[in-house]
Amino acid sequence: MLAADDHRYRRQSLFPPIGLAGQRRLGAATVAVVGCGATGGATAQLLARAGIGRLVMVDRDLVAEDNLHRQVLFNESDAREMRPKAEAAAAHLREVNSQIKIEPAVAHLHAGNIDELLAGTDLVVDGTDNVATRFLLNDWAFANTIPWIYVGAVGGEGMLMPVAPPHGPCLRCLLPEPPPPGVLATCDTAGVVGPVPAAMGAMAATEAIKLVIGAGEREPRLRSIDFWHWRVHTIALPVRQGCPTCVEGRFEFLEAQPGSRLTEICGRDSYQIVPRDCGSLDLAWIASRWKGGNQTRSKSFIRIEEGGMRLVLFADGRALIEGAGEAGRAQAFYDRVVGA
Repeated sequence: MLAADDHRYRRQSLFPPIGLAGQRRLGAATVAVVGCGATGGATAQLLARAGIGRLVMVDRDLVAEDNLHRQVLFNESDAREMRPKAEAAAAHLREVNSQIKIEPAVAHLHAGNIDELLAGTDLVVDGTDNVATRFLLNDWAFANTIPWIYVGAVGGEGMLMPVAPPHGPCLRCLLPEPPPPGVLATCDTAGVVGPVPAAMGAMAATEAIKLVIGAGEREPRLRSIDFWHWRVHTIALPVRQGCPTCVEGRFEFLEAQPGSRLTEICGRDSYQIVPRDCGSLDLAWIASRWKGGNQTRSKSFIRIEEGGMRLVLFADGRALIEGAGEAGRAQAFYDRVVGA
């Protein structure tokens, strides 16, 4: 007879490779999803329904209208209110499964905060939109012997590879170095078919369940799926001789010092600014002294609009700026608001 807390997952635990023992492992596990948008959001929803005991949701961005065709956790209200994706995702997932712990973190993951944000996790799922964060996750996973799942979607194609430290292959066996800007296709240059991230999220959630219960592949493989033309490739990726991460144990991305940097965000005229050693900002004070443009305040951020630009400032000093047109104008707007 099933215990009361197992009844919800009865159809899943009836599957022999999972069983009651596997279901209870899921309930005891912590999984972090870094990036709560398209692939990450689809993965997180399925893991919440599967009964993962604790979900950590990390995302730096806000919900926008052009997210809605592919990001299944959000609705029009989230976009109108520009809710932080991590908080909106957590709120919706709590309505899906109130029995599990869901912890949102509205943050840009970097070398200085990754240990804190991913503390206590048994597995990390990649829902990011940039190579730099994936290289950081790869380093962190091998430094802490925590498995992670690389997954992406662009155009009509998706790619997935579980990575299982301490053994390779790893992301740097596939991509030895971060490619120059503009080399890899992105959602901005190639678009993305809405169902593709959801399909990749389902695959990532399945791999996550297998890894948590100890049924993952002994030799992880890279899978590439062209959904538009129904071409599937499974590649036995070899460990690359001299790989700095999984062979030599060097973690240069993890050891990099976080500093002030401005980066362009895929998909719209947007920039993110991450300051060096900013500490915690007094958002109420900044809002009270700012006299230009329109402003909106929430518990997580202040939003200021002026001259066709929109700046969203978080308490850690990070900002998202839209409509600046070029990086220098975005930085100047930030400096005026923050007082740098």
